[in-house]
Amino acid sequence: MSSIDYAYFGQLVAFTICQLVLIRQDNRMQVILWICSSTLIALSFTLAPENLLNLSSPYLAPYSAFLALLGGIFRYAAVSFQTKGFLRDRPSKGLIILSIAAAPLTLDDIFLDYSGLIVSLVALTITLASILALRRNRYWAASNQTALNVLTLGLAFAAILLSVRAFTVHPFAADTTFGGSSKIQIFSAAAVVAISFFLQLGFTGMLFAQQAKIVVFRDRRNLRAWVRATDVMQQSKKLTDTSEQRLAFIELLTHEVRTPMNNAQASLQSISSALERSSALFKDAEHALERAAASLDGITLALSNVILLGVLSVGGKEWDRHPVGAFEILEMARLDCSHAMQKRIVLTQPENSLFVECVPIFLRVALHNLFEHALSLAKIDSDIRASIDVDDVKIGTTFSIVFEIGSQEPPTFPCYTELCFTDTSAPATTSLGLFAADRVAAYHYGDMSIEQKDDDNVVFNLFLSF
Repeated sequence: MSSIDYAYFGQLVAFTICQLVLIRQDNRMQVILWICSSTLIALSFTLAPENLLNLSSPYLAPYSAFLALLGGIFRYAAVSFQTKGFLRDRPSKGLIILSIAAAPLTLDDIFLDYSGLIVSLVALTITLASILALRRNRYWAASNQTALNVLTLGLAFAAILLSVRAFTVHPFAADTTFGGSSKIQIFSAAAVVAISFFLQLGFTGMLFAQQAKIVVFRDRRNLRAWVRATDVMQQSKKLTDTSEQRLAFIELLTHEVRTPMNNAQASLQSISSALERSSALFKDAEHALERAAASLDGITLALSNVILLGVLSVGGKEWDRHPVGAFEILEMARLDCSHAMQKRIVLTQPENSLFVECVPIFLRVALHNLFEHALSLAKIDSDIRASIDVDDVKIGTTFSIVFEIGSQEPPTFPCYTELCFTDTSAPATTSLGLFAADRVAAYHYGDMSIEQKDDDNVVFNLFLSF
């Protein structure tokens, strides 16, 4: 082997080690194709007839030329490969297909004398295709274009050398092969090794530039992610602070307003019980106490609705649900009504014990609202019938409150999914209680409905999902 061959093998080993060090998941295919190209060209140097003087075979020169062209095709593949496949560029693909079709001509004995011309022209075509693919492949775009320019310059020198070499072989000159022992053949081999150095240097530099670009992108992505995470944390902290303030206000309202009124309500009930055991002279006082207790019950229920809706509007707060007896909750809601009205509410106990997973105080206030609304619309002295059923279709539990309507004409119920109040006039039947009951049902993944069973009876249905 000549010193030119040793120089090529030395640079091949050095640059291959550097390229293997720079290999990553995103550039693995490009590096493998480039190393395969360098290896095939090295084999072509090894199989050259001038390097194997003891082996006289007519097939050495054709196979050496074919391996060199095959290495050029692999080099084109290395520079045209993108992240998810090869570059879709018609001019460069057309040139490479033409080269692939012409490369086997070097193995045909008919064109043996024209082997040097065929190698020069096919190699020139591969080089032009590589230049087009390299400039149009966005994968190699980077802020530092020095390495890309070095590789492009090396390919341009190679194209010029091949163009000139095509006119120095048969039939224009005596040489029939690209390489050999003549002065121009030795000069061509040396030029190939020199140009190969620039190509290896440019490709390795492009790998460095690509890695630097990926590092910059990763840093930018991490910075954006950190900024977004910081914004989310700040917003979350603001929402948490707001929620805690609202919850603290609601707890204060519950303690400072509801508790004294509950104490007053209990005192009025005890006084009313004492008057029932007294003589008839106190009937007027008992009536006054009943009116006071009814007014206090209405104020307490209205405040309960306001507190309940305020609690449900607190963002980021999940209230604990746990199984409770459905009939026990219904009975407690009946006891929340005034003592005089409790006798009108008739509860039908289910055959089997039913449990619902809910927030008990929410459900109790919702059922209390439905009882009060039914009492306000029902016929005087008529019973309010309440029952509990299991809905196998919707998979849940339904609380039904049935009552006989008081007026001859069917009532027009307010829209209970929205609050409709004005400063000058209030609706005939307030929708606050129904609105609160609907929100409680929605919080338990259910719904509330009002049905007209017939001309006389109306039913409130409060459905809670399991």
